[in-house]
Amino acid sequence: MRKINKRGDLILPPVIFIVLNLMIFSILMLFVYKASTGAILYEEAYAKRIGLLLDSAESGMQFSLDITPLTEVTLKNNKNLKKENLIEHLEKNIQIDDESGEILIRLGTSGGFIYPFFSKLETETKVIGEEENKYLLNIKIK
Repeated sequence: MRKINKRGDLILPPVIFIVLNLMIFSILMLFVYKASTGAILYEEAYAKRIGLLLDSAESGMQFSLDITPLTEVTLKNNKNLKKENLIEHLEKNIQIDDESGEILIRLGTSGGFIYPFFSKLETETKVIGEEENKYLLNIKIK
């Protein structure tokens, strides 16, 4: 057996245990908060929906997708975001990368969901706010 002759020998293991537990608990609470707003589900569902649309698309086609539920979740997750800047924010956080073949949808301040698609087409996206509470994502295949 080892002699305990230093004060650090008695204090260090419980401190490490407490710090690790706090880190795990904070990560768990962050996940629960994000899951409670529905952001994870909406990011995944819309990224997959857009990916499937792009995989079945041909050049010259144009799609309009209702993204009104995304706007509600985005406003809920970003407290500082004003409704006037919502279209700019959505255009920045709904990205279709033609070169890498990935779709990124981010509704919170970080993270997001990335979904790959296979077609090698050039796309142009634009978010349109038609009425007061209806927003559309227009995807034009070049």
